[in-house]
Amino acid sequence: MKIVITDLTKFGNEDMFCTAGISLNTGKCVRPMPYLKSNICRKLNILPGGIFSGRFSKTPDCSPPHSEDMNYTDLKFHGQCPSKDFETILLENAVSSIEKGFGVTLDDRQKHIPLEMSPAISIITLKVSPYQIKLLENSYKPGRILINFTDSDSRDFNFMPITDLGYCNFAERNASSLNESLYKLNNFINKQNIAFLRVGLTRPYRSQDGRNGYWIQVNGIYTFPDCFKDIRCYI
Repeated sequence: MKIVITDLTKFGNEDMFCTAGISLNTGKCVRPMPYLKSNICRKLNILPGGIFSGRFSKTPDCSPPHSEDMNYTDLKFHGQCPSKDFETILLENAVSSIEKGFGVTLDDRQKHIPLEMSPAISIITLKVSPYQIKLLENSYKPGRILINFTDSDSRDFNFMPITDLGYCNFAERNASSLNESLYKLNNFINKQNIAFLRVGLTRPYRSQDGRNGYWIQVNGIYTFPDCFKDIRCYI
């Protein structure tokens, strides 16, 4: 099976990156398990739009919504696909709204899906208007960024966490002047023709106020025809 990487995300363990991709054989999402070593990703310059091949099988504990989890053997990296091909893959898998993508109904400002409402999948591709995206600094965690966006159902999602590795690295590199850097980045994004968000769900988590479920986060932000030059790199 061959997959095109659509998610390259950062989390607590700096030694690993989480990846997910769209299968060129089935059109379904695949999350290779175990996670890839970060030093290998850097060495091979593995980025979104990259192509993997390998033998994949469902993990023994695979269950909704994280039904994308798959073990792998003979994993090989084949470099990047052309930008236009990557855009086409995202477009073919895109949905218009969060609720339609996950098959749930959300209250206003709801940022999680309760355990009892578990959807069948944990990652969707959301097509959005570039001018309805705004990145901003996390006032509680300086040096990190959040995203505001509106989907095609006119539902606003504000102050949503970003795990996209490229954007996390961008924030860290520009921490001393982040507001100025985000102003330039937002202007660039807003001028693009089309944008996609890879929207994912966390593993089960109970917040301090007792809400328990799968929390919505943005795994990937992609713009076309151009990508901001400082985003897709490890430097």
